[in-house]
Amino acid sequence: MAYKINKVPSASGKNIVHLEWIGDVPVREMDEVNVKLKAMVKDYPKGWYIIPDVSKASMFSPEANEANVKQQQMFIDDISICAVVLPGSVIAKMQRSRTAKEAGNTKEQFFQSFEDALEVIEKHRG
Repeated sequence: MAYKINKVPSASGKNIVHLEWIGDVPVREMDEVNVKLKAMVKDYPKGWYIIPDVSKASMFSPEANEANVKQQQMFIDDISICAVVLPGSVIAKMQRSRTAKEAGNTKEQFFQSFEDALEVIEKHRG
């Protein structure tokens, strides 16, 4: 399976779902991705973040990844979840990596993983 979901508390005390993702979502499809993410998170509470964790993709240290995440955060209508969609240059690097080739990720797999992460969030609501 190309995805692994870890729920961890952040330093600020907010709950973060780390979605370990080596993804393949071309820049030209980002608008479609963002629209779908917005629809998927509209009913979830504030304070939950979903972050594709690229630290294991060997191109960011956890510290660098944290900085990248802050820079890339997309707050969706001030509602709830911060979904981070990696920039195309990072995705291109991932596509060239051995792991990405083995994973063979697709946009559909990304959305399925996002849905899986939302299930994790649902279990920890309240």
